[in-house]
Order: sequence, then structure tokens, then C-alpha cells
Amino acid sequence: MKCLKGAIDPKNLDQQSFEFTHNLADHPALTFDNLSEVITSLPEEKEKRF
Repeated sequence: MKCLKGAIDPKNLDQQSFEFTHNLADHPALTFDNLSEVITSLPEEKEKRF
């Protein structure tokens, strides 16, 4: 797995601590404008869960 740092066996992910990296903050789908568009398009019952 590319996002994990060090020699971590994926089958042990629930058994030992580990560090990981991601680039989600830079993903275009997660911009404020895109998120606000998605949120306003959700059915009302979905909005109440968050």
C-alpha cells in the first residue's frame, strides 16, 4: 500500500499502530464549492445524519 509508511503488513492494520499519508486535502472533489454543491443536493433525510 503506497500510503502507509514503513513495513506494515496490511493484514495487521487492526493489530498495530501505523502512520499514513494522503493527498485528500488537494483533491478537487473536496473543495468548499464542490462539497457545498453536493450537500445541497442530498435528500433531507441524508442531511440530518451528519
